[in-house]
Order: sequence, then C-alpha cells, then structure tokens
Amino acid sequence: YQPVKVRLAEIDAPEKAQPFGNRSRQHLAALCFQHRATIRPTTTDRYGRTVARGECQGRDANLEQVRAGMA
Repeated sequence: YQPVKVRLAEIDAPEKAQPFGNRSRQHLAALCFQHRATIRPTTTDRYGRTVARGECQGRDANLEQVRAGMA
C-alpha cells in the first residue's frame, strides 16, 4: 500500500483557503484517515491527480461529503 493523491469525482468541495475548507477536510479525514480506502478511478485531471470515487470504512466518501454539506 502507498499514499496516492486523489481528487474526489463528481463533487466540488471548498479549497483549504476558502470558507469551510478546513472543516470539509476534517470531515473527510474523520472518515478516511488511518483507514484502508478503496478508490475507483474515473480519470486523471490536468495536474496528474487521479479523479476517483472513494470508499472508507464501507461508506462512499464522495456521498458522505455531500450529505454532511461539506461538498
């Protein structure tokens, strides 16, 4: 296993410097940090990051960000 930079597909979350950016990041970290994640790549963005749907602890990370109002 190795760390991979991934952009969550199909959602728009605030950047770190934008309002609620840190809260959005903390919410995702609470779901996924130190847990095994399954990613389903859909494409690669112009910065070379993998764009994917993610699952952590058996939950769809993309959907959970939206449900919580973080994306």
